[in-house]
Amino acid sequence: MRFSGTGTQLATIILFNFSAEIIGGKIAFDPDEIMAVDFLDPQVVLNMTDKQLRGLERKESINKLLRGEILPLDIISNFNKGVKQ
Repeated sequence: MRFSGTGTQLATIILFNFSAEIIGGKIAFDPDEIMAVDFLDPQVVLNMTDKQLRGLERKESINKLLRGEILPLDIISNFNKGVKQ
């Protein structure tokens, strides 16, 4: 949850990070929306400066991955259950 300087809630942000292996092929993306795409080794990302890396929460996600703190995708099967509409 993020707050403005006055304490007003601005948004709720939920991030999902997926662990996968590269099996080959070419990365496809829309160049009108994304400037560049690349696969990076986790250690390369951890060594990036804050200025190089947009979204510092990525480092924490990678650290969790390296510590083996990975949950199965089944955990989000009932994601909307109990959420007020």
